Amino acid sequence: MRVRCIFLRIIVLVSIMIFLGGVSSYAEEVRGVTKDTIKFGVIGDMTGPIVATWFPMIEGVRDYFKYVNDQGGIHGRKVNVIAEDSRLSIPLALAAFKKLVYRDKIIAFWGPGSTSEIYALFSQIEKEKMPCMSPSPSDALINPYKRYVFLLGTLYEEQAYLMIDYITKDLKVKNPRIAVVYTDNESGKTLLRAVERYTELTGLNLVSKQVLNFGAVDAASQVMNLKKANADYVIQLAVIEIAAALLRDAKKYGLDATFFATMFGCDADTIKLAGKAAKNFIGVHSFSPLDDNSPGVVEMRKISLKYHPGKTHNRYYTVGWVAALLYSEAMKRAGRDLNGERLVDSLETIKDFDTKGLCGPITFSSKNHKALDSMKLYKADVDKVTLIPITSWRKPSRTVN
Repeated sequence: MRVRCIFLRIIVLVSIMIFLGGVSSYAEEVRGVTKDTIKFGVIGDMTGPIVATWFPMIEGVRDYFKYVNDQGGIHGRKVNVIAEDSRLSIPLALAAFKKLVYRDKIIAFWGPGSTSEIYALFSQIEKEKMPCMSPSPSDALINPYKRYVFLLGTLYEEQAYLMIDYITKDLKVKNPRIAVVYTDNESGKTLLRAVERYTELTGLNLVSKQVLNFGAVDAASQVMNLKKANADYVIQLAVIEIAAALLRDAKKYGLDATFFATMFGCDADTIKLAGKAAKNFIGVHSFSPLDDNSPGVVEMRKISLKYHPGKTHNRYYTVGWVAALLYSEAMKRAGRDLNGERLVDSLETIKDFDTKGLCGPITFSSKNHKALDSMKLYKADVDKVTLIPITSWRKPSRTVN
C-alpha cells in the first residue's frame, strides 16, 4: 500500500511538472506572442503635420490585420495592433517605442513617421532586437545592413533619378533648368545631394535650391526665387500639404514650371488642395492608388469598403496595407513557434513576392532589406481630381550603391 501511494504521488508530481512546462512555453518570454495573440506596434503621426499621409497608413495596417483575423488569424493567433502617436517628434517617437516594447511587449512594429525619428531609434532597435519596417526612403536604413530594420519603398535618390530620367529621356528636353525644393532635415538633404550629384554627372543645369519645411502653408519666397532663376522643372521632397502650398503659390505668382514630387506628395489629395494650380504636377510613387484596377487593389478596395462603408482613402492606405501583408506573410512562414528572430529570418525569405498590382515585386534577403526597386510616374488630371499613370513600373537608370 505504501509503495502504491508513493507511486501515485510520483505520477501526480510528474503530471504537474508536465502541465507547468506546457504553460511556461508561452508564459516564458516570447515577446509579443501568446497562445492566442500576436501584439504588433505602430509608431506614426496621428495628429501632427503629416497626418494626411500617416493616418491612412495606420488604417491600412489595422484593416489588413483585421481581415487576417476575420479569416482565423495566423496559426490560430489574432493580431492585436497597438498604435502610438509620435507627431513627427523624436522625443515622442522614443517614448512610443519604450511603451510598445516594455509595457505592451510587441513582437515588431511599423514606422515611425520620419527619417529623423527612425535614425534616433536605431540603437534602441538593435539593443532590443526589435523588428521594424519603415516607409522612410533613406539609404541609411539599409546601408550598412541592419538585421532588424526593413525599408518598404524606394529611396529618395532613386525617385530623383527617375524624375530626371523622365525629363531628359521621355520628354527629351534639351538643357532643362532644374531646381530642387527640399526640407531642412536629413530626408531633404538626401534628396538635395542626389539631385546635385545626378545633374553634375549628366551636365544638367541645377539653377536653384530652396528650403520648404513640413508644416509650411506659404511658399511665396521660394516661388519668387524659383521664378527669378527661370526654373522650368522643380523637383520637390514633399508631403501632401506642402506640395499643394508650392503649387498654389506658383500659380499665384505666375511661375509656369512643371513640378515633380517625391512619393509622400504624390497623391490625389494634393490636387484637391491645390485645385487648378496642379495643372503641371507630376509625382513618383512605389504604390498604387485605390482607384487602380489591378487585382490586388480591387481586393483591397473591396475589403476597405466593407470595414468603412462609403469612405475613401488616399494611396498611403496601400502602403500600410502592404506593410501588414508582408508581416503577415512572414508570420505565416515562421510557423507556430513565432518569435522576433524567426520573424526576421522569414522576412528575409521573401523573394519576387507578387502583390497583384499593389506595387512592384518585393524581395528581401539576408544582405538587403530594401523591398522595392520599381516606381511609376503619375500626372495630375485636374478636372477628375486624380493622378493618371504616365509610365509602367520602372527603375531609374542610376541606382544607389
